[in-house]
Amino acid sequence: MTDPDTQANQTASNDSSASKSGGALSGPFGIILSLLLLGVAGVFAYNTFYAAEPVKLDTPPIVCICAETGKTFEYKPQQSDTFPVTSPYTNKETGYRAEACYWQKDSDEPLEKPTWVLLNEDIGKAGVTECPDCGRIVVRHNPMPPGAGRGERRNPESSANDDAESATETTSDRD
Repeated sequence: MTDPDTQANQTASNDSSASKSGGALSGPFGIILSLLLLGVAGVFAYNTFYAAEPVKLDTPPIVCICAETGKTFEYKPQQSDTFPVTSPYTNKETGYRAEACYWQKDSDEPLEKPTWVLLNEDIGKAGVTECPDCGRIVVRHNPMPPGAGRGERRNPESSANDDAESATETTSDRD
């Protein structure tokens, strides 16, 4: 004679032994996967606390314009810089990012060297900004005329740019 409680215990032990074996991450595969994940987490933790400073990118200089003198200069921005920057002409914070205008007043041909323009919005002046040479409205990220882009994008007053440009110029005969 078997007791009903004994039969229930035997059935329960058979069910529990079946559920304990054969899981997806059980056995050697689960151990290897766990060790691998711990290793990756350790590498990330080490790099977070002990890695060297990231390499700072060398940003190219931008053309700025002095609000007091109207002269342009190249400025190499640093990570925490804000405008206005110190102008080399006034030694005051009167330097703003200049916008290039390649348009001509009476022609659709783009200028080789742009006219650098100080935007009214940068200095808190009301109204739209007009190019002093062509009279067109100049906006931030001013669009270039069709066919432009072969002109000088750097400071037009820089003698190094003029020397490099004259060394690369070639003449061609046109009929």
